[in-house]
Amino acid sequence: MNADRVGAELAGYRIESVIGRGGMGIVYLAEHLQLSRRVALKVLPTDLAEDDLFRHRFIHESRLAASLDHPHVVDIYDAGEADGLLYLAMRYVKGRDLKTLIRREGPLDPERGLALLIQVASALDAAHQRGLVHRDVKPANVLVEPPTGSVAEHAYLTDFGLTKRPESMSGFSKTGQFLGSVDYAGPEQFEGKKLDARTDVYSLGCVAYECLTGAVPYPRDSEAAVMFAHLKEPAPKVTAERPELPEGMDAVVATAMAKRPEDRYPTAGALVEALRAAASGERVDVGGPRPKILVVDDLPQNVRLLEAVLASNGYAVTSASSGPEALEKLTADPPELVLLDIQMPGMNGYEVCRRIRSDPATRFLPVVMITSSDTEARVNAIEAEADDFVTKPFNQQELLARVRSLVRIKQYHDTIESQAAELAALNTNLEARVSEQVEELERLTRLRRFLSPTLAELVLTQGETILESHRREIAVLFADLRGWTAFSATTEPEEVMGVIREFHTAMGNLIVRFGATVGWFAGDGLMAWFNDPLPCPDPAARAVRMAAAMRGTMTELTTRWRKRGHDLDFSVGIAFGYATLGRIGFDGRYDYGAVGSVMNMASRLCDEAGPGQILVSERVLAEVEDVVDAEPAGALTLKGFVKPVSAYRVLGVKADAETPET
Repeated sequence: MNADRVGAELAGYRIESVIGRGGMGIVYLAEHLQLSRRVALKVLPTDLAEDDLFRHRFIHESRLAASLDHPHVVDIYDAGEADGLLYLAMRYVKGRDLKTLIRREGPLDPERGLALLIQVASALDAAHQRGLVHRDVKPANVLVEPPTGSVAEHAYLTDFGLTKRPESMSGFSKTGQFLGSVDYAGPEQFEGKKLDARTDVYSLGCVAYECLTGAVPYPRDSEAAVMFAHLKEPAPKVTAERPELPEGMDAVVATAMAKRPEDRYPTAGALVEALRAAASGERVDVGGPRPKILVVDDLPQNVRLLEAVLASNGYAVTSASSGPEALEKLTADPPELVLLDIQMPGMNGYEVCRRIRSDPATRFLPVVMITSSDTEARVNAIEAEADDFVTKPFNQQELLARVRSLVRIKQYHDTIESQAAELAALNTNLEARVSEQVEELERLTRLRRFLSPTLAELVLTQGETILESHRREIAVLFADLRGWTAFSATTEPEEVMGVIREFHTAMGNLIVRFGATVGWFAGDGLMAWFNDPLPCPDPAARAVRMAAAMRGTMTELTTRWRKRGHDLDFSVGIAFGYATLGRIGFDGRYDYGAVGSVMNMASRLCDEAGPGQILVSERVLAEVEDVVDAEPAGALTLKGFVKPVSAYRVLGVKADAETPET
């Protein structure tokens, strides 16, 4: 197991202790023997070094990350392969990661959180300027060195092992493995779209939210639900958790976490600058479209005055110096409101207003006329069908109040018209839409044959292309009823069917509860796996937890069956590795299947498991050793494998490792 490497030497480093562990490997504190320098040494799982695609990608991307020279990026000293293992040697930072800091101290003071975020943003912008995208910005990847004397806390952005140039890049590796952390990933990472710097801006927005509130943006019961929230639900409000903070922070986080990359801040620096302004109570420019006002006046000084007032209050301003020019601009680039002077050479304001009202395209466009205090001028403005008027010299607050009110009404009107157009289109195409809905229901029904309902619905929203043939690392579980052959040969068919129903119902409920994918279901056994078609961060641990739950349920069932004279028992085998997966079958009858040695190993381990036992491979144990209690089962000679396979018996799930099911 990887923990046994403490005290060993690897690539010229002596491993001293474990710093942390995750799905992509273990990080050790180690000493470089020649330089006597302490480093953080990340060692990846054995099987990843055996995958040529992953090995080449790891070495290539480590070189890219090592090219970054920035005070807030953890230095990478060395990367390569030794003794069949991939490793990465980095600067050892004394301190805690931001995730641990928030967990222990709770939400950060805005000033402190902003100071750390500014440092992380500068590191990201430096990477982006080099054409690199981090893809896994999260609190656990921000190391915080405590203050010393007059030196403040220092933040380092680490784990650039996922860094890659954005060309032809999505949120998944070539083997189908999800690259990133679900709680902080942008929608485009789940959709398999190309990523760029704005993907990291989204993740930094999630980190900012957690710094200020102490919680992830979308706390849900399963990764699938978290993915759905990132794809479909609005950004959470900081003030919902901390009402004392300025509301402007909500707008900043919402912009950073916009679903479309083009609606986000263009840089990480722009995000933290907007957050700083919001924390100070300043007006925040959150980007996005601003209401457009057309100012029509022949005097440039009047246009400049109105533009200064409107632009500083969030409006985009265009201008025209005559009536004909104004009508042309209305056609070419329609505004939300027109501020119209009356006295102009040639076509006056009254005539412009009447022409606006006579055109169906602009009939409902709000028009505010700028008049003198003369009663007749105001009456004429109303008769020309102006919506409102302000008198010269105008009061800024009155002008803004009238503009704001009419723009809001215009937006309501546009929304109603848009909805009416959509309704008309829906009615026009009702038959086609009904047909599409029926087809979607049929697709959902087919998907639910081998996916849990939540996963099936999410797959449906993203399209069935993710079910096409691909390669991915999965945790495979095989379960089998012991004594089935003798039981089915000597028992009445009705009783056999009753036992099958009880077995399938009990196991099916657990499969749905834990969010597993069903690969095969027969009378006396089943196969299921985790991490495909949708990824999850801890597939091996999920498989072991489900196996333990199955064993508990089957203990009750087998006890009841024995009272009826049926000598049946239950065993499980679990393996973890790469497989090729995809939809198989023919028109009218499709299944979802997997091919690879990992399937065979799980099946053979199940064959070797005794009654009530759960046997797992060494790779599985390396992933779950902090979650379960286990004992060696020895080196087993399994059919189809040249070398003996080390196996372990799972005794139970540790009490402090129990987690809610997905």
